[in-house]
Amino acid sequence: MAALGAGQVAAHFALTLTSHMHSAVPAVPMVAAHAAATVVCALLIANAERLYGPLVHVWRVVLRGEPQPVSAAKTAHLPARPANPVDALLRASISRRGPPVLV
Repeated sequence: MAALGAGQVAAHFALTLTSHMHSAVPAVPMVAAHAAATVVCALLIANAERLYGPLVHVWRVVLRGEPQPVSAAKTAHLPARPANPVDALLRASISRRGPPVLV
């Protein structure tokens, strides 16, 4: 709100410096109009921020088309079978742990 109010004051003084017919010190109706404009702009910005997420979601659905249903069926994970069963047996039985290496 403070930034919007400062913008209203800056715009008023910028128009005062140009050929636009404004006095340097605004009258009460002018201050009320600037205050109302500040409140209306703040409400519009707050609503735009609130509606941004749903609108972007709708735009993405429209641009990409209908969302496709996701299949709920899960496939079972089967481990790859080794080509040689003896090799698989040896790999499972050989321990990789040994005594510490002397430095």
